[in-house]
Amino acid sequence: MKLKKKEIDALSKIIKQICGEELEASTPKRRNPKLIIYKVSNELNIENAKELIMKQNSGLCIEKEDITPRYLFKDKRRANNLVIEVSSTTRMKFLGELNEIRLEHV
Repeated sequence: MKLKKKEIDALSKIIKQICGEELEASTPKRRNPKLIIYKVSNELNIENAKELIMKQNSGLCIEKEDITPRYLFKDKRRANNLVIEVSSTTRMKFLGELNEIRLEHV
């Protein structure tokens, strides 16, 4: 169920009248999806991850603003994994036809 701006404002006003300062009404914001790239190189770091992804996936026409590397973590097998935040259109490019993100060892 998608509410219109007028309905949201009306509900917020009613909540504020009834509850005063005890509750605050706010609308949820959309978040960008996150993807995990498994088993990346040990030499990879957050600073150079964006450039490597852009370079090795140049055929997908990805904009620089569409990818944000978030953090690296090690799994129980001690392999490095990279978490990136991408826009929804970039996610569809990565997972749509190819169902892969190229990030080879350099």
